[in-house]
Amino acid sequence: MNINYKKIIGSLSIAAALSINICTAQTGYKLTAQIPLQGNGKWDYLTMDEPKNRLFVSHFDRVHVLDTRTNKEIKTIQHLNGVHGIALAVGLNKGFISNGKDNTVSVFNYATLDSITTIPLKADKADAIMYDAFTKTVWVFCGNSNNAAVIDAATNEVLKYVPIGKVPEFAVTNGKGLIYNNLEEGNAVAMIDAKTKAVIKSFPLEGEAAPTGLAIDLANNLLFSTCAETKKLTVLDAASGKIVASLPISNKVDAVFFDASSKLIFCSGGDGITTIIKQESKDKYSVLESLTTKPGAKTLSFNTQTHTLYLSTAKFVAGTKDIQPNSFEVLVYSK
Repeated sequence: MNINYKKIIGSLSIAAALSINICTAQTGYKLTAQIPLQGNGKWDYLTMDEPKNRLFVSHFDRVHVLDTRTNKEIKTIQHLNGVHGIALAVGLNKGFISNGKDNTVSVFNYATLDSITTIPLKADKADAIMYDAFTKTVWVFCGNSNNAAVIDAATNEVLKYVPIGKVPEFAVTNGKGLIYNNLEEGNAVAMIDAKTKAVIKSFPLEGEAAPTGLAIDLANNLLFSTCAETKKLTVLDAASGKIVASLPISNKVDAVFFDASSKLIFCSGGDGITTIIKQESKDKYSVLESLTTKPGAKTLSFNTQTHTLYLSTAKFVAGTKDIQPNSFEVLVYSK
């Protein structure tokens, strides 16, 4: 791996530069399976369901449900419209799917995967979606209306529309009443009180950072925000918003996952590179590897029991952004 150390260090803040060690160690991850899936159109988030060994894969007008033990599709949830994300409320036996084209949320039975109902939203571009078990609410972050629709997960009732900031993206919960959300055009991370359903404060990031993916380290109370425009992973203190470190990642990044047991951070880029970073301590990090995947593999999910990485992508018509029909697949990387 050829690295321009002067360029990297010159682009980082002094505090961040002191926190980074860059090396060429390999992690041992390699492509172990490719799962072809039917259908056309764009894709977005993947959601791991470890209790039932399932992986939910968004794919425009459907969600593919895969058995992670066999890498086989066991169900297709259909009749969707511009799927972005899937949230699971296991304790309530429900799942929720955000549809960005018609601004609805599709509710399904977690056990059987059968449809329950559709919830219309008075918002624009329903995108990232998450379930907060602390308040038993589903949060749907809407990129064009700059707000979040909050849904009572038990009754399927929309409780409130919360102003968040410019183009809310991925979000995480600390499980204790706080939700954090990336503001892609606001270049900040919003801290939200899940009980009062209001933004408490926003933590500014580097100008034009365009934060997309977000992960949380519960033990150290840290946030990992992937910034697409600056091509950096920004590590923040979740209480103060102080930037702990900033690390170089690949291009067109859209997702990040922190594996607490291995202390590895996975940042997936649409350029076909997933950057793997090691958390040496709370304030020290090492870029271990630029794992070659495939172009378009910008979103990911991770199985913490098997330490397996999943990414989705498709083939493109040469020289264009057009997707080749029926070329969609899930890539599986493991040791």
